[in-house]
Order: sequence, then C-alpha cells, then structure tokens
Amino acid sequence: MKPVIGIIIELDTESQDYKVGREYVEAVRESGGLPTLIPVDNDFLIVDSILTLCDGLLFTGGGDFDPFNYSEPPLFATKRLDPERDAFEIALIKSALKIDSA
Repeated sequence: MKPVIGIIIELDTESQDYKVGREYVEAVRESGGLPTLIPVDNDFLIVDSILTLCDGLLFTGGGDFDPFNYSEPPLFATKRLDPERDAFEIALIKSALKIDSA
C-alpha cells in the first residue's frame, strides 16, 4: 500500500480558490506516495483525524511565517502573512511530534 502524504494547500484570498503547485503532487506521486490535498482549516479538532489518515505531511510554504509566532517583530520585508495557516500548520506539527514521540 502506498504511503498517504498530506499536502497542505493554501486559500487564495483574492479568488477564494484553494491552490497548490502541481510539482508537489507530482513529486509525491513519483516518490511512490499517494498525494492527498489538505486545505487549511480553523477547526483544530480535525488535526488528529488528518494525522490518522496520513503517513506523512508536506508543508508547501507560501507567504511569510508571522514573526509573532516566535516572539519577533515583523521586518520591513515581511509579506503575505496568513495567521490562520500558521496556526493550522503549528497545530499539525505539534500533534505529529506528540504522536511520533509516543
């Protein structure tokens, strides 16, 4: 059975469409995985369900990670902050690390 790899996708705030670069999906497929697209969600109760379904996660990046998350002020060059995505990804990472260390 192929490993299920969750690919975090972003919401384009202008078009309101979810998007991800095709190269991410193809890279997972070419590596023998089953790519599964995961939209950012502010319902953190689904995080454990996502981790139950996935064997791995691929964080695709996007805008800048908000420096507030690591107690730093934003720099002049900081662009395209997405606090909802940051919070969702942090929740995924923290839960995944708990599972991995258990």
